[in-house]
Amino acid sequence: MRAVQFMGPGAVETVDVAMPEPGEGQVVVRVDACATCPNWDVTLWRGVDIFDRPDYPRYPLPPGRPGHEMAGTVAEVGAGVRELRAGDRVAAVFDLGQDSQGFYAEYGVAREDQLLRVPDHLEPAQVASLELAMCVAVSFQRAGEVGGLRVGIGGLGPAGLIAAQIAHALGAAEVVGFELDQGRRTLGLELGIDRAVDPASEEFGELAGLPAEQQLDLSIDCVGLAAATQNLMSVTRDRVLIFGVPHGEIRFGIAEWLKGLRVEGYGRHNRGAAELALGLIVEGKLRLEPLISARLPLSRYAEGVQLLQRREAIKVLYVPDGASL
Repeated sequence: MRAVQFMGPGAVETVDVAMPEPGEGQVVVRVDACATCPNWDVTLWRGVDIFDRPDYPRYPLPPGRPGHEMAGTVAEVGAGVRELRAGDRVAAVFDLGQDSQGFYAEYGVAREDQLLRVPDHLEPAQVASLELAMCVAVSFQRAGEVGGLRVGIGGLGPAGLIAAQIAHALGAAEVVGFELDQGRRTLGLELGIDRAVDPASEEFGELAGLPAEQQLDLSIDCVGLAAATQNLMSVTRDRVLIFGVPHGEIRFGIAEWLKGLRVEGYGRHNRGAAELALGLIVEGKLRLEPLISARLPLSRYAEGVQLLQRREAIKVLYVPDGASL
């Protein structure tokens, strides 16, 4: 079969590799589509580790890495598989791990518990990024009840656009998105955000200048940069949850202390979060397809990464060569 493989920074090839075989408790999946995880794809392209780990990335990467936001069809099941059957439509809900083959390929192998069966009527583009939606839903598990709260979302990239939709679906009284890019603010409004604010605008300054009791109740940072988290802290009265991988030092001073602000980290990936996200997709309350800016065959992987680097795409959806886009 064919797969994308990173040989080094900026060096990607489409290679021939052996068809995977299922082990105990595993299934082989025919990949129908695999979406980018933009920060991961771009940092690997640049030779940088998204988690700032020493001695990473280690090239060449296993074939198909870092593809993990996948929708596909079960092609073969191994011994010990209890529920999935050949022909089942599935989406990945947990990353396979850095030493495993990824899903930028025609076929992939996964443990049964890393997949979630999806309804047949959902198109691959509607569920390929279920893994990301699961990750975002973990922050809402940590947040607890959001019904009636005014919720801020820092960054309207893929995670932020998902978070904004989940906040609305769970009953937030108002959802305010903070994003520098006008196009992404517009898309956020189209997806139901009540207010989209440029953090560099006077409007943001007015929000930051409000008395604490008039500020947002809860905010979720989907950027990870210290400056973005700091912005949310200035407009939020109670809790700021950090979803984005943090980079830089966050300052907590007397202003935050006086209003009783709490800054919190992340939780753990879990199947319940994936089921929450999938349920919202089925109900039409969470739309992932609008996040896809381009669809390309696997052999044009590098072209998609360039779109991400130029911020001309929010997500790119790859399909095996010859498959319908």
